[in-house]
Amino acid sequence: MLYGWRHMEERMLEAAVGVSRYDAWEAICRAFYDYTTENPGVFSAMLWYNKYQNNEAEKVTKRLFAICSKITSSLHISEENCNHLIRTFRAFLENFHCWLITMHLAIRCRWRTTLSFL
Repeated sequence: MLYGWRHMEERMLEAAVGVSRYDAWEAICRAFYDYTTENPGVFSAMLWYNKYQNNEAEKVTKRLFAICSKITSSLHISEENCNHLIRTFRAFLENFHCWLITMHLAIRCRWRTTLSFL
């Protein structure tokens, strides 16, 4: 689903323009979140498609990784820690998106759910 990855990249780049360091990191995370919540079906397809890697998909995700890497390097984070940080944030944001979709469906279908941990 290269369409989605390219559009997400555009949104993240737009968000990072004019801000730096922690503000840039927050801006791209918010852009990621906004894109996934505004386009839940596209994002779900993007996650599914990622399971079947090819050269073009790898290029697109490498560009996203490079954006994040430039921001974290401006924070003087080592390259090794930068890689872990980016993967952690990506996993968090992707799983948060999946949780939102699940909760939306549960409410929409009027399922009774117990969320005692909230």
